[in-house]
Amino acid sequence: MILKIPDNYIQQGSLVALRAKSFDDLYNDYRWRKDVELAKYDATRPLNISFENFVKRFNDEFSVDTNERQIFSIESIMNKKHIGNIMYYSFDTKKKNVEMGITIGERSYWNQGYGTESVLLFLEFLFSFKNIKSVYLHTLEWNDRARLSFLKSGFQEIKRIRRLGYTFIKMEIQKN
Repeated sequence: MILKIPDNYIQQGSLVALRAKSFDDLYNDYRWRKDVELAKYDATRPLNISFENFVKRFNDEFSVDTNERQIFSIESIMNKKHIGNIMYYSFDTKKKNVEMGITIGERSYWNQGYGTESVLLFLEFLFSFKNIKSVYLHTLEWNDRARLSFLKSGFQEIKRIRRLGYTFIKMEIQKN
């Protein structure tokens, strides 16, 4: 039996699919952005705006399809549940590099390989379809779970960066 991959999927693995954002995803996005612990992992403050203002801000920032930044939803294959987001931004057309970010917002999916598979699928997408030569990211120095997942995905630690009172580790991976 051949399974058809839905048109809104950009990549699919055994645990997750990366797909285009839908309006329904914004409910989870809003909930995650208001979460104190998740905000800590992003070195930000939790949101304190209304859902309506959050939707407006999201539409203003992400409704324009640019090559510079794009955000996708991470969906569990098992139950079609939106569990997180992955994105690229700061695309440098001359250097052909881009920064990426990921959030697994649903805690019940932590430490089970969902994040690592999402990163690997996203790297395949960026290197194959976006003509990117290198991808970098910044993770908080104390976030061992994320750092180890990125190392497992092939990233290398480049340097420590002090910014806004936090120490980040810049990590990078080159296209093979």
